[in-house]
Amino acid sequence: VTPITDVHRETIDVLELSENGPQLQDSALNFSCQKLYGTDRKSWPKIRLPDGKKATDFFILHSDGKVQGAMDLQRGKVKNWVFTPTYQHHLQSERKALLNRTDAPAPAYATDVTQVLVVRSGEEFDAYSRDYGQWYIIVTLPKIMYLSKESLPNLRESQFKLQEHNFKGGKLVVTPESGGIAYARLFVQTFAWFLGLDNIWLLDDNVHSCYELDLDSMYAESPVTHKPLLRCPFSKVMAEIEEML
Repeated sequence: VTPITDVHRETIDVLELSENGPQLQDSALNFSCQKLYGTDRKSWPKIRLPDGKKATDFFILHSDGKVQGAMDLQRGKVKNWVFTPTYQHHLQSERKALLNRTDAPAPAYATDVTQVLVVRSGEEFDAYSRDYGQWYIIVTLPKIMYLSKESLPNLRESQFKLQEHNFKGGKLVVTPESGGIAYARLFVQTFAWFLGLDNIWLLDDNVHSCYELDLDSMYAESPVTHKPLLRCPFSKVMAEIEEML
């Protein structure tokens, strides 16, 4: 579970609803999206809801329809949203990801957990929407991020010592191509914070199934009898880890 750095929040709408789905506002909480993603809104993150789902299934709405933040997730077994960055692993690619989680995590994983795929824009977004749009919220990476104290108040420049030569005017300019998986993970944290999520899961796109070992039954016998691993739902593993936090 990835904690989101706690800085002062302001109560402000973070998304607006449109015919194309939820979109980030110019300002999200006390961050300026323009300072972080640039002035061209076409390069900002795009949000697609799962087939047949409504914004009210995931977000808290004001009476005017604006989105205040993420839905309270304590209604399900797993409290925290699950984000999965993935690239070139859709069903038409050579190396397919293990993203059909309808069987391995059963029972009721899809209803207990809010899942978000984080992908690149363009053809990647279209392909993942086609293959996995019925289960996931799909969010595109911004085409560029300008990292600075102005765009991210809690940024520590010491985190980017090896990239000092890329700083321009006090800003580190990064793209999905130059930043790779680190770019995706940083974006996920900022996006989750916009939605008011204090903790999230970051799950790889090649996790197929989870297993558990019943230690009580093993040590109840003398001599100790080794038992086979038993398949269990993702949600059970996640919920039990969350109880320890």
